[in-house]
Amino acid sequence: MEKKLIILLITITVTFLTKSQVDPDINLNITQVVRRHGYPCTNHKVITEDGYIIQMQHIPHGPNNPLREGEQRPAVYLQHGVVDSSFTWFMCQPYESLGYILADAGFDVWAGNVRGNIYGMEHVHLSPDSDAFWNFSFQEMMIYDFPANTEYILNQTKLSQISYVGHSQGGGMLLGGLSLLPEMQDKFSSIVLLAPASYEEHQSSILLEVLATLDTAEFLEMFGYQDFLPQTWWLKLIADTICAAWPSICENVLFLITGTDPGNLNQTRMPVIINHTPAGTSTKNMMHWSQLVFTNRWQMFDYGKQGNIEMYGVDPPPEFPAERITHPISFYFGGKDSLVTQANWEMLFAKLSPDVDHEVTVIDKYEHMDMLWALDAYKILNPNVVADLKKNQKTN
Repeated sequence: MEKKLIILLITITVTFLTKSQVDPDINLNITQVVRRHGYPCTNHKVITEDGYIIQMQHIPHGPNNPLREGEQRPAVYLQHGVVDSSFTWFMCQPYESLGYILADAGFDVWAGNVRGNIYGMEHVHLSPDSDAFWNFSFQEMMIYDFPANTEYILNQTKLSQISYVGHSQGGGMLLGGLSLLPEMQDKFSSIVLLAPASYEEHQSSILLEVLATLDTAEFLEMFGYQDFLPQTWWLKLIADTICAAWPSICENVLFLITGTDPGNLNQTRMPVIINHTPAGTSTKNMMHWSQLVFTNRWQMFDYGKQGNIEMYGVDPPPEFPAERITHPISFYFGGKDSLVTQANWEMLFAKLSPDVDHEVTVIDKYEHMDMLWALDAYKILNPNVVADLKKNQKTN
């Protein structure tokens, strides 16, 4: 069966490539793509406290606003969502993608990644072929990856504060990170969260709904203990062929994950999107997200009654103490978001301290991935994000 599939895909590839020109962004990594569009980009490696080596991309300015001698620009840390990567901030054309827009607006842009995605596959002593490498969920990203990336940017820039923009799980990383490590709040000037994921009881992602019905044994039997939705050669081949020829097919497959309808997206970019997303994570991370579907709690990983008592000293697992967050945040939500629904984010807001004023904007027609890739985000969302970040920007 596998050989027949390979032959079919090769046939489609040959046929399609003789008739069309493949978008060059499909087969380039993030550094290559950003440079191809005329922006400087360097790759950095961040080592977390528990030994993961995570790549981060640095875009210091745009092609038309080079740094002046001695100039220090405000830094912004971009953090992607689940099964995504830093590429997501540069997925569309430069005038559409927030990563490019921020560089053009005078920001020093740092695009972070997390353990287990395509740019987070190294460790100081663990191999990605081992189960131990994949023993993490977003809980470890909050505790280790988020502070490591933050401290790296602060050390590189010598700034006292930076700004933060997070999407989906990247928003949840910030919220969980600040709740568990409240001393980090002084390290940020402005915080903008786009559809931040936390509570998941009220959602309609087909994938999460299915995963939530599996117990731990069934989950591991179906997906193994290691990586979940990694980038593979056959995904790249599909992106080169089927997605380029029939983008609507790939749209529907991709949005089984996010639980949304891709109606606001540019179909011509689907081959690029599919080739770079999903970018991989651990099975344990997806198990953690699926655990939240049938509970009204935003809680740590559930190891079962005995495991929870051994790990945390209590059962059920502790909730993330969101009430400890005292930093004002600009929140953006989509009115049609099937993952981060209004019912879910209202549960989060009920836990946040009532003494802190947060700004909330709902874009009625937006769905989960529209925050990043919508055709009109450059008009109705990104200018507001830039304005939010400039309110408290720091250059010292």
